[in-house]
Amino acid sequence: DVEWNTVGISSNPCSLIYPGRAPFDQPCTAMVKTYLEAHKDLIDLYLSYHSYSQYFLTPVGYKKEPLDDPTHTKRHQEVGDEVVKALKKRFGTEYVRKQGALMYIYSGASRDWSYKKLVSLTRIPWNYVMRENTGLSFPRNRSWIRLRKMWMGL
Repeated sequence: DVEWNTVGISSNPCSLIYPGRAPFDQPCTAMVKTYLEAHKDLIDLYLSYHSYSQYFLTPVGYKKEPLDDPTHTKRHQEVGDEVVKALKKRFGTEYVRKQGALMYIYSGASRDWSYKKLVSLTRIPWNYVMRENTGLSFPRNRSWIRLRKMWMGL
């Protein structure tokens, strides 16, 4: 419900970028939302994982302008840069840190919802875009390896 269904989406239910009929309209997303809201004071980090390329995305995805609070923009950039450096140093993996909308503009990302609804400057949401350049299908047999490496980057 944060800028949901506004930009970078499709009204075609068969599209990879179809946002659904309404925010949290699927039982699994509604359940996660309810859980996160009930425990928001305990959440220090929110990560969302996707496949497509090698990015570490910071909020927000629905506009190219920096976040409303410049200290938040700076903090996201600093932490993202450190994560990217850690991955490069430990594994030789080249990730790029960028604001989600600078990859492409899209609305309805869970990272943006968590940023606006759940977190503060010390509780930060990010989005890893996994390494394999295999489109939106990531090989299951490689998922755990990639997730472990990404956690080490944090």
